[in-house]
Amino acid sequence: MAVLTANNISKKYVSKDNACMALNDICVNVEKGDFVSIVGKSGAGKSTLLFLLAGIKYPDTGDVLMNGRSITKMKDKELSKVHGTEMGIVFQDSKLVEELSVFDNIALPGYLYRKKDDVDKEALSLLSSLHMIDQKDKYPDQLSAGQKQRIAFARALINQPDIIFLDEPTGNLDVKTGRWIYSLLVKLNKSGKTIVMVTHDSNAAAVISNKVWILDSGHLKKEFSYKAGCNNSEEVKVRLKEINEMMY
Repeated sequence: MAVLTANNISKKYVSKDNACMALNDICVNVEKGDFVSIVGKSGAGKSTLLFLLAGIKYPDTGDVLMNGRSITKMKDKELSKVHGTEMGIVFQDSKLVEELSVFDNIALPGYLYRKKDDVDKEALSLLSSLHMIDQKDKYPDQLSAGQKQRIAFARALINQPDIIFLDEPTGNLDVKTGRWIYSLLVKLNKSGKTIVMVTHDSNAAAVISNKVWILDSGHLKKEFSYKAGCNNSEEVKVRLKEINEMMY
């Protein structure tokens, strides 16, 4: 069953000097339990597509449906609730609130929709699972980039969303932390979470995704369907070759 559908969505960015089509007539479906990786060259429209699917930006034409409801036509209050309870969003630069402690950054979205005691317990549980419990009273400027991204994940998961959107979640991280993030995503996907991720890492896309969307100059150039979590090195090589050939 499709939990997310984009019907002929397009997006144009207009500057003082010119207009640019960031996305042109995109049609995609995300099924429950999918792990989708969006890849392509810089400027292909990857992040724009993610933001339209997540209802962070609006298409100029077309529609985005989540569980049959048009999120492009939702009023602000309804869309805010969907963002807070049904979606989790992780950005490349974490976007933590600098004035709040680690614990409060995680808990704040939960306080909007759930009982404080339940949220506090969930926040502590997430911190423990991410091996960050000893950092709960620190502030973002006291954390490393990898630690900030872990907190961003915890914040995205606090309301137990069904679908998680990620925009280059390992882009600012070292290799070791990046691998840890990918292993976390695999666990979340196996637990039933639907994941849509923009990534520059075609190798990770080939290994952990069951769908890979190749974007090129605002167009969906190709969609590959795989079995998620490939452990066969030869199969990974085949996948990586066809992904990179389509990207470049």
